[in-house]
Amino acid sequence: MSDSRQKGPEDRKRPGRDRSERPAAGKTEERKKSSGRAGGEMTDKERQAMRRRRALARKKAQQKRIFMFGCGAVLVLILVVIAVVVRIAGRKPAEEAPGSETVSESQVETGDASAGTGETPVESGTAEEKSAEPTLAPTATPLPTPTPEPVSILVTATGDVTLGKDENADYDTSMVAKYNEVGDFDYFFDNVRDIFEADDLTMVNFEGTLTYSEDRVDRTYAFKADPSYVQILSGSSVEAANLANNHYQDYGYDSHTDTIQYLEEAGIATFGNDRYAILDVKGVKVAMIGFVEIFTGLDTQYPMLEMLEKVKAEDPDLIIVHLHWGNELEKEPTDIQMELGRMAIDNGADLVIGHHPHVIQGIEKYNGKYICYSVGNFCFGGNAYPTDPDCMIVQQRFTFEGGELVDAGDIVTIPCRVSSSYSINNYQPMVLEGDEKERVQNKIDERSALIG
Repeated sequence: MSDSRQKGPEDRKRPGRDRSERPAAGKTEERKKSSGRAGGEMTDKERQAMRRRRALARKKAQQKRIFMFGCGAVLVLILVVIAVVVRIAGRKPAEEAPGSETVSESQVETGDASAGTGETPVESGTAEEKSAEPTLAPTATPLPTPTPEPVSILVTATGDVTLGKDENADYDTSMVAKYNEVGDFDYFFDNVRDIFEADDLTMVNFEGTLTYSEDRVDRTYAFKADPSYVQILSGSSVEAANLANNHYQDYGYDSHTDTIQYLEEAGIATFGNDRYAILDVKGVKVAMIGFVEIFTGLDTQYPMLEMLEKVKAEDPDLIIVHLHWGNELEKEPTDIQMELGRMAIDNGADLVIGHHPHVIQGIEKYNGKYICYSVGNFCFGGNAYPTDPDCMIVQQRFTFEGGELVDAGDIVTIPCRVSSSYSINNYQPMVLEGDEKERVQNKIDERSALIG
């Protein structure tokens, strides 16, 4: 290029710049070479580093966006929860039973026909009035209180049951000889077993001992039986035995404890003197106590009253008192018998059963409760030829409702005889029929009328 070149447009826009300031061609080429790696081409290592930086920048940007999105979602959720809580706190909706309609108080008061029909009721009143109206919660319908079913128990009592024999008695006419003849303990109660099985509680006065002891006390009559004789009672639905009488220790104190043991082991409850029994009869608590009056007279009241208080503390439903009292073969009770019997009723007894006279005495209804002064003998192994073979079974039905005695039925008497033979005592008591039944029933009625 020559120095005579005309100025171009750019030359004219840059006044004062001399051409001599332009770099020489060689220098320009050298500058291009020196700047080729810095501003032009890069090495592979530099390109990889740049790609890593860009990827890292993109990852950080993405994480930042995710974080911001999460924060926003949490904030929205918090706001929703707060709104729901505020709404619930502002009103208390009534709970609805499944398939039922909620009826508002205004509908109850105005008889709104739309309630429960699915139609939208017409609202009235201001918003303040509506918010002031309480919403009725549904009232649970109380279940009817079940009426307790009445429970009725039938109680049976007999007189003296003396098993075995006195060692001085004639063997050939004794109960022991009869058992050895028939070889069956069920023989003795064959005629009355159905009565005992049909009731709920059968009581007897067990007058004698079940023992192997040979230690006989020194007295006119002392009775004992082989312990196997207990089957006469257990096989005929006898549930309880009074042991308070004048023959309970005929073979010493050990014979008494033996008797308790064999009776209890056979499932027969025992009571008397310082011992009482409480049986659960169809859910009814029946307490039984017994005392002997013939040795202590009116003083019998003290242990009797003490025992009544003791059993009442057990909260029984029914209390039955057995009293071995009076005079043998007497048709009427003594004044002491009457005083003790009435005292027992006045202090909580529901029924009094008497024995010892060996004959029938009358029955008194005192303050709505019965005193049977003497029911006579029953299965009496003490004598092959008893003076008076007439006796009776007594029964009374008691009805309870809700644990309370609501009805005590009239006493029922069943005229009996100690033997099914009229010539000799065969130790098999029987229920009388026909004229004999009427005769003995008249005896019971007449002797009851003597009690004033």
